[in-house]
Amino acid sequence: MNADISQMLDLMDRTFRDFDSSMPSKPQLVKLSFGMAFRFKEKDIYQAMIQKLARVQSSVRAACLLLNYGFVQEQAILHRTIDETNEDIMFLVYAVTNNTITDLHKRFLDAFWEEEIDESGK
Repeated sequence: MNADISQMLDLMDRTFRDFDSSMPSKPQLVKLSFGMAFRFKEKDIYQAMIQKLARVQSSVRAACLLLNYGFVQEQAILHRTIDETNEDIMFLVYAVTNNTITDLHKRFLDAFWEEEIDESGK
C-alpha cells in the first residue's frame, strides 16, 4: 500500500478514536427479536454522525483493498457510497455548527434510526 494512503488511514483512525472517546455514551448490547445487537440508547445527531463516520472509514479501507487487487469498477462504486455518506455527515454537521436542527434534519434522523427488521426478525 502507498505510504501516503497508509498515513491517511492512520490519521483517519486516530481522529475517529478522538471523536468516539468524546461520545457521552457507547452502544449497549441489547436483545432484539433476531438476537443480540449493539444499539445506542440515545438516538441523537451525534451518534448518527459517529456511525456515518465509521461507515466512511470502512468504505475507504474496502476501496483500498479492491484497488490493490485490481477491482477498479467495484472500487469506484464505493466512491459513490463514500461521497453520499460524506454528504450526510456534512448535512448533520451543519445542523450542529449552525445550532439549528430543522424539521428536515429531524426527518432524516427518524429515518436513520428506524429499525428495518420487524418483530418476527425478518
